[in-house]
Amino acid sequence: RDAVNIAAALAEAPTAMDNCTAVPALHLVSDVTTPDGSCGNAYVRVRTWNFTDGCGNTSADFVQTITVIDDTEPVVTTAAGSLDHTLQCSNL
Repeated sequence: RDAVNIAAALAEAPTAMDNCTAVPALHLVSDVTTPDGSCGNAYVRVRTWNFTDGCGNTSADFVQTITVIDDTEPVVTTAAGSLDHTLQCSNL
């Protein structure tokens, strides 16, 4: 897994502005992770936020979708030829 980039994506959050409230309040409405049925390392995580101002007005939802895939094949780490053997048939 690309832990560094996944952590960076999770650290992100939307921002908003309002005509009367200097810093509208951020609310995490939902955070849903759906595993990929065919790959144990893959999933889709959908996070939904909204904002409220000082008078209780609520913004539209902001949705972030994080899709984690695994499309990298394994890499053979055993050196080529390292498992080859030449044996005398008398040793069988």
